[in-house]
Amino acid sequence: MSDALTEDALRASYARLGRTVDDLPTPFYIAHRGGSLMVPEGTMEGYRVAAAMKAQALEADVQLLTDGTVGVMHDATVDRTTTSTGNVADHSAVSFGQLNIDASTYLGGGWPDNLRPAMVDAWLREFGNHIVLIPEAKSAGSVGPLCDLLDAHRIHPDRVIVQSFSAADCAVAAARGYLACFIGSTSVATATAIGAAWIAPHHTQITAGFVTEAHAAGLKVAAWTVNRRYRRDPLVAAGVDAIFSDDPAYLQDDTLLRTTDPFRSQAWYPGLQANGPSGCDRGKFYPDGSWGWDPAGASVNFALHGYLRPPDPSSFTMDLDLRIDGGSGGDPTRWASVLLTTADYPYADAPHESIDGYHLVIRQQGQLEIHRVPPGTSASLIGTFHSGSGTDLVLGAYTPYRITVTPRQITLARRDLTAETVTATDNAARGSFITLGRNQAGVRFREITLS
Repeated sequence: MSDALTEDALRASYARLGRTVDDLPTPFYIAHRGGSLMVPEGTMEGYRVAAAMKAQALEADVQLLTDGTVGVMHDATVDRTTTSTGNVADHSAVSFGQLNIDASTYLGGGWPDNLRPAMVDAWLREFGNHIVLIPEAKSAGSVGPLCDLLDAHRIHPDRVIVQSFSAADCAVAAARGYLACFIGSTSVATATAIGAAWIAPHHTQITAGFVTEAHAAGLKVAAWTVNRRYRRDPLVAAGVDAIFSDDPAYLQDDTLLRTTDPFRSQAWYPGLQANGPSGCDRGKFYPDGSWGWDPAGASVNFALHGYLRPPDPSSFTMDLDLRIDGGSGGDPTRWASVLLTTADYPYADAPHESIDGYHLVIRQQGQLEIHRVPPGTSASLIGTFHSGSGTDLVLGAYTPYRITVTPRQITLARRDLTAETVTATDNAARGSFITLGRNQAGVRFREITLS
């Protein structure tokens, strides 16, 4: 995607965006760290991609450096996102600007490793007054230099929100004439006392009653950090005004949905998310145009592919090529799978109170299985093509499969051996969300097509 970011494209993307906070829709979506599930966080390159993808607001973490300048980085150390180690606060602008962002490692491919962390000065120079900016005074002492830069770049107060977990820092920003957002608190009284215009609790702390209380006090409400639609929807219903997200394009609208995979481009499309906490393995891209997980350290993993959406969830086909590179300990019963569900709840091969759909399993020794996954109870096998009569998959080679969904039946079949087919008659659920998974095997998927 970054190849398409010409100066004209950026200008056009700016023109499509609301230029002030009040111009933005309710709720609007904030690209947290630039949208860190899709781009290298805290880099100018990442922010440019977010802008080109119509981000409504850009968030950045502001850290004070040893020479009094301020750089963009979330963590207190450089260890997670760069090839170096040590404290951010020990760097000057020169040494901070020489750090290498380790994008290919922590994103899983698709970006080079010669990127640098952004300086706040450069971030404001490029995006200020074009897109709503939401800098966070992350480290102690950073709010003063941040406000000085906002003044120096003449950033309009209606085009920036200064956020902080510190009530004192929010008070400084408000006294300097900027909209302030008190993060991590549900204290409406404190937020109003320090002159904040916004309050941003963790999303699990927000209810419709809280939003009503905050609005009555003249505060707007933002929720952090939300990446799935099943979490977004109740917040929208509660009346929040903004949502921080590492994957804002996925939450914002359906304009980037696809019926084919984007793996050859090695682009992290909206909704490609690990089914687990931050840092879980969501796979990687491979040079042969595939995506999946390595055999080394093979475990159980699932990843939502939220950008993939069948035209009609009740009647569609899904073609894919699958490669299995061997199960843990040589176990031929290890598998790859496709999960079809009615919502984007994270699946972990265990009962979940809200997951409703089907789990289609392909084992290395050729067995095909369809499991019904009902809300709140264990999955049940409703169809199988037995091992022994199946053909073992050739390790390291791709095998073509087709999934066919009709209003009454679901079929899983090898496209090259049509006799190897399993069909289950069941109409309990029809969903449009697709999750890919593996159990203790190296697997790769490619050439996914929905029709």
